[in-house]
Amino acid sequence: MSRIALHTSEQTDGMSDDDLIARIAERREDALETAVDRHSAAVSGLCHRICGNALDAHSVMLDVFWQLWRNAQHYNHRRGSLRTYLLTIARSRAIDQRRAALARQANHGSYVVAMQQVKPVVEPDPCKHQMQSETAKDVRLAIGKLPPVQQRALELAFFDGLTHSEVSRALDIPLGTAKTHIRKGLMQLRCMLLDASEVFE
Repeated sequence: MSRIALHTSEQTDGMSDDDLIARIAERREDALETAVDRHSAAVSGLCHRICGNALDAHSVMLDVFWQLWRNAQHYNHRRGSLRTYLLTIARSRAIDQRRAALARQANHGSYVVAMQQVKPVVEPDPCKHQMQSETAKDVRLAIGKLPPVQQRALELAFFDGLTHSEVSRALDIPLGTAKTHIRKGLMQLRCMLLDASEVFE
């Protein structure tokens, strides 16, 4: 089984982004692995620059690739490359996350100017605000529930921006095993975050 999975992953490694999208739309997890390995460093860098906070940036990163997994069938290559598509989503989500963080800080009197910049025109939805305020805590708790090796693999891949190959070397484990830990950790973490967010929907 592991030999077959590794062979499949090696096949997707050589695919174009358009072919990867087609496989992801077919719910091929190995294709998602390759997309994460190929583009996570660029997405992570943008999220960190905008959010200014590793935990919030990590949450946005998960959102970006989860949206790719869920909506791959709607991707249109004529509007830009896969990386452009991912960075566009990341920028929008990261700005929203940053504004929410600044608003929370402003509410505590730390950033009065920021409060003026993000002051809502209408009364915010209290449920939505509650969900946003819980995001960082949810991510922290969810990461803590993962097996230690998955926690470390995700930290290296998303917080430090390492590729799958670099994670493999850092943890001294086979490349296929590193990819499996990242994929399983990513999917489990996202599922836990979705379960948490449904409380406020």
